[in-house]
Amino acid sequence: TVSILLKQLEQWSPFSTLVAAGVPSVLYALQGTLTYTAYQNLDAVTFNGLTQFKVLSSALFCYLLLGKGQSVKQMVALGMLMFSTVVFQGSWKEWFVTWKKDNHEKTNAAQSISKTSKY
Repeated sequence: TVSILLKQLEQWSPFSTLVAAGVPSVLYALQGTLTYTAYQNLDAVTFNGLTQFKVLSSALFCYLLLGKGQSVKQMVALGMLMFSTVVFQGSWKEWFVTWKKDNHEKTNAAQSISKTSKY
């Protein structure tokens, strides 16, 4: 094991360390700064929704780019996460109101057609 360590140390350079650890470190620091800025400028529900969307998009790109699918449990968990994001964002309310309005208009149209066809 000492010979392996010495061999690895011979191939070491500051540039390789910077590439291996520096780039991810800078990206992580940038992400933390942007997350803090978003937390200060967004309301809590929107920030939480974007954070949850980050998990969903990571799972999607893991599947698309790496070809690694999720297990059934993971898919159920992602579905529950997506459902909770939609519920907490309140977009379901707009969808429900639109759906209810469309159904009401269709019902009224159908009733008026049936009334006119009887005469």
